[in-house]
Amino acid sequence: MACRPNVYESGYEESRFKIAVDENFYCSICLNVMKDARMCHNQHSFCRECIEEHLRVNAQRCPQCQDNLTVATLHPARVINNVISKLKINCDYASRGCPEFINVEDLERHVENCGFAPVLCLMNVVVWK
Repeated sequence: MACRPNVYESGYEESRFKIAVDENFYCSICLNVMKDARMCHNQHSFCRECIEEHLRVNAQRCPQCQDNLTVATLHPARVINNVISKLKINCDYASRGCPEFINVEDLERHVENCGFAPVLCLMNVVVWK
């Protein structure tokens, strides 16, 4: 099983979910709940970003079964993605005070309109004429 340091977070941290997430929905690369899951032909599943990075940096093989694998031969893990999309997750801005738990499928839309998102202060912008 592959493991890499969290240079970027591709999956969702388990602590963000309202209820415990089944272990079958965790990526074996980033160890988080899968985001945009993809699978090899033997149905080993990973976050899309994790497996694509693995295939770019490492051998063109599945990190679990070692079968040949390329980005082109990955399949969407539709059932996994459908189940995860219905789970309740806290807002990206929970640390700033947002109390909302939203279905994963609605998270991006909520974050775009969240009242707890940081805003750009126009007083710090210098305009040169």
